[in-house]
Amino acid sequence: MFIIKKFLRMILKKKMRSSSLKDSRNIFHQVILYLLYRNNSKLLQRNKNIQNSFDGKRCFIFFTGTSVADFNFNLIKNEPVIACGASVFHKDFKKCNVVGYFDPAAWEPRSLLYFDIVFSAVYRSVKKGCNIFLHTTAYPYRNEILSYREQDTYYIGSDGNYLSSEDIKSDLHELNNIQEGSISSALGIASYMGFKEIYLLGADYLTDPPVYGHFYDGYHEIGNPSDYESYRERTSWIVEHLNNKGCKVFNVVKDEKQSSSIDYITFKNLINLFD
Repeated sequence: MFIIKKFLRMILKKKMRSSSLKDSRNIFHQVILYLLYRNNSKLLQRNKNIQNSFDGKRCFIFFTGTSVADFNFNLIKNEPVIACGASVFHKDFKKCNVVGYFDPAAWEPRSLLYFDIVFSAVYRSVKKGCNIFLHTTAYPYRNEILSYREQDTYYIGSDGNYLSSEDIKSDLHELNNIQEGSISSALGIASYMGFKEIYLLGADYLTDPPVYGHFYDGYHEIGNPSDYESYRERTSWIVEHLNNKGCKVFNVVKDEKQSSSIDYITFKNLINLFD
């Protein structure tokens, strides 16, 4: 037992990996860290500090579909926004009042550089007080992210997927089961923060017909709804879960030529919200 403990102490020493996320490639060490923090429920308790912090308010969730390339972000410059993934690189990102930012994925060795690039940009671009959600596996690397702010950082962790709307666990101070995709994660975060009216921007996989691609890659292709049948079904379950908690969810589509697999509103009709 003594030999095993001594070996683990040696493996977990910081000197075994570079101080740079970019160069940190001691795979064995990273696997140990991943296993230690993947379901670390102690990191989640601080989330209670922001539970229902926006109780009863309206928010917009900023995804990365091609439709946001044409969206007039001046419309929502005073509205709370929750953003995700690579949305920080949108040309109008700084017009948004970002109160939350997240990526649902775990910090696996192959993704360390991606997360370093994205979240260093996030910390630089959002105001102090913005709630930034990292996966629990990011914890060992937190101080290596440029511009990292501990007081604004919260952790979320998942212990599985949901199979119906009845078994969803979305309380973020506990292990959840909604982090299999960005939409369910975003809706869970918005609900946990207390928002009761939620509008999805750039959730183009939910449109009819669905649109493949992202605002940053120039790719745009009309798809078949059957390609995303399972994805849409899971989205309907998380929306139902939120509806049962008194929350309304709407997908924002470009124009009358499109519809959506959930309740929706067009860019044009969105203006009526601010009259």
